[in-house]
Amino acid sequence: MRGSEHDVWLWWRMVSVTVLSASLAWGQGNPVVDEVDGLILKGEYAAAVEKTSENFGDRQNRLRLGTLAMRALLEMGRYDDAMMRARGLYRRAAGDPQLCLEIVRALNAMGERDGAREVAQRTLEETPPADAASRIAYGRLMLLDGRDPKEVLQKWFQPAKQGEPQHRLPYLAIGRLALANHDRELAAENFREGLKRFPEDAELLLGMAEAGAELPPDRRDPANGVTGYDDLALKANPKLVSALLFQGKNLSDGKKFAEAEKALEKIFEVNPQHPEAWAAMAGIAFVQDRADEAARRMDLAKAEWSENPRVPEIIGACLARHYRFAEGIKFLEEARGKDPGSTSIAFELGSNLLRFGRIDEGWALIGEVHRSDPYHVAAFNLITLRD
Repeated sequence: MRGSEHDVWLWWRMVSVTVLSASLAWGQGNPVVDEVDGLILKGEYAAAVEKTSENFGDRQNRLRLGTLAMRALLEMGRYDDAMMRARGLYRRAAGDPQLCLEIVRALNAMGERDGAREVAQRTLEETPPADAASRIAYGRLMLLDGRDPKEVLQKWFQPAKQGEPQHRLPYLAIGRLALANHDRELAAENFREGLKRFPEDAELLLGMAEAGAELPPDRRDPANGVTGYDDLALKANPKLVSALLFQGKNLSDGKKFAEAEKALEKIFEVNPQHPEAWAAMAGIAFVQDRADEAARRMDLAKAEWSENPRVPEIIGACLARHYRFAEGIKFLEEARGKDPGSTSIAFELGSNLLRFGRIDEGWALIGEVHRSDPYHVAAFNLITLRD
């Protein structure tokens, strides 16, 4: 643990045992809040943080501005700064799901999983506000706490969409949850519906690409590099890390390694220590048998959190996609050891064990995923085919 992380954690423990739940106004429709939100959606994270600092005296909107500042700081990898922003806010709004979601994300990024779990569980003991953004944040905290995805979908995300169809977050949340469970049809349906209201939304555009939707021919512009929804997403937000990771993965899978690395290197302009980007870069180096470079990149991926399970998960999945099953499985087993409750790791490992001929072990893991998450479409389909 880094010294600054230790300091933040000591502060967090002090606050968490003394604070009483309270609420602050979210200032819906405030021009400054809307401006900051817009800056984040365009990838102008530093400008968003600066704008919140300029308006720190706005007590009415302090909670929302502070939460947005945390979101922008997390995108840039400034986890300690994000946690320091949380200090005063949490004292006044301990039960606010939107604030606590960002705190949980920060603690998880710093490797403080116990602290993240504690914050999530405390927040989930509270009754959330009825607005869509709070309902979505509450549902996302439930998912991070390992709750049933189908329940989250039906009790939180879908009612939020029905209650506020003019809000972008429900479409995004439902789509992301569906993608995590390999339900591409539901994902595309919600991303498409959201784009009818928010046609330039980068995250919704990326969702369409992740769901496997093809960009209509009349929207393609190959001369300017627009051939898919992911290209449109990066046109709307050139610093959208998830879109750059998506492109890096696809290019790597197509053995366009130099282009993949160029896409991933753009992430370091936003967050120089982004662990998933460095893990993807390490995966490419392993596939190319550049062992020393792979080790260097893997060390960089683990710089913020040495036990981060996403690092071996990403490397292992990359190797397996290039038919390096023995090596990939070794990394995936390491990832599972670091996070035994992850259904994504369990499914990735189980499906590759099946491909590698370790049938009994593979089916055991696929069955485990199906039992823990009956909504997981890919696991359900495999079980159905086997039976």
